Amino acid sequence: MNKYYFNFLARFHFYALEGLAFIFLFTIFYLLLSSPRVALATESPTSTAVQIERPLRILIEPGHEPNFGGTAFRKLIERDLTVALGAELQQLLAEDPHFQVMMTRDTRDWNPIFSDYFRKNWNAIIAWKNSARKNFNNLIAKGKIRKPVSKVSHNKAPSKVATRLYGMNRWANENNFDVTLNIHFDDENGHRRNVPGRFSGFTIYQPSPQYNNSERSRKLARALLAKLEEVSQPSNLAGHKGGIIDEPMLIAIGENNTSNATSLVIEYGFIYEKKFTDPKLRSKTLEDLARATYQALEDYRTQLQ
Repeated sequence: MNKYYFNFLARFHFYALEGLAFIFLFTIFYLLLSSPRVALATESPTSTAVQIERPLRILIEPGHEPNFGGTAFRKLIERDLTVALGAELQQLLAEDPHFQVMMTRDTRDWNPIFSDYFRKNWNAIIAWKNSARKNFNNLIAKGKIRKPVSKVSHNKAPSKVATRLYGMNRWANENNFDVTLNIHFDDENGHRRNVPGRFSGFTIYQPSPQYNNSERSRKLARALLAKLEEVSQPSNLAGHKGGIIDEPMLIAIGENNTSNATSLVIEYGFIYEKKFTDPKLRSKTLEDLARATYQALEDYRTQLQ
């Protein structure tokens, strides 16, 4: 054996070891990628590729405040009806280990978590809201996004009410809630007192495409539309047809990009509809609407897996 033979053996061993190392590293990398518990992050804020391995966190926000706001018909008060529906939904979600659920208030007061949060963070909420608006307007000014335009008119929330709505968004962001649902009932402007209006049906408001939570919210909106159509029908009010509306001006779904969560505002029907005003029909109606919403959340959750 000469020196050339030994050189050949040395080089052969070197390349063989290098090849084995490459195969080993490639195998590890492949196993990591194929593992069901590994999720790849993306730069897109609207991506739903991230797999949820924990229970889905749901924040139920009954529309308006414990002692203020909302419409009424005869003795039926919207802000109380939203709590009744929210409580039905909360019970269904609480019985399912795939969800963690919290409700922001009842008919008498705010959930203590939120009343304390508002009190301790009031000025910080206002500063955060103003900063979000400035940042969003800068994106519009630079031409990075188009200015969103609302197609439906809404009542402007009083200043303190608006601050609490922004505060709920901020709290949900800080506590990593996955979904926020803001519950309402509609009313027709100008109909005679104690006389039902002409319109009926539900409307789902989803964030406009300019918002970071739009894509995810649209998935839930479609799932909710399908389930609600099994127990009700989309609103027949002009401009509401189809059941789902893009909306940039509602705080509860993330005006000025203030919600990281999948967020919807749902008008579950018109408050003067008989199925709400008749106590004999109301309980079953709220149960059906809550169950349809729960089933939509379950469908949405399975999409994330």
